[in-house]
Amino acid sequence: MRVSLGAGVILATLLSLALYLFGILSATQAVAAFLLLNGVWILVFGVSLAQGRDRLYYSGWGVVMASISTFAVLPLQYVLGVVVVAVILVAVAGMITRPKKV
Repeated sequence: MRVSLGAGVILATLLSLALYLFGILSATQAVAAFLLLNGVWILVFGVSLAQGRDRLYYSGWGVVMASISTFAVLPLQYVLGVVVVAVILVAVAGMITRPKKV
């Protein structure tokens, strides 16, 4: 059985929606859970299932998405700082791993 990125994203979305509808999470917590679950799934997909150069792309943006989910527990200025640092790290990692042209 082949696992795709879309299947995990759909599962994470439905799980956070179900937790909200059952009253386990508030609306803010459900959005944070949506971002965290999808970010973690994209990170796992990037590390284990993506092909070639796409691994870094998916892994990096999974970390960025998961870091956005911290808005539910951290002040907004810290969340924005964490997201900016994550984006910078993704850009630097992309530049470092880019093949050199001769």
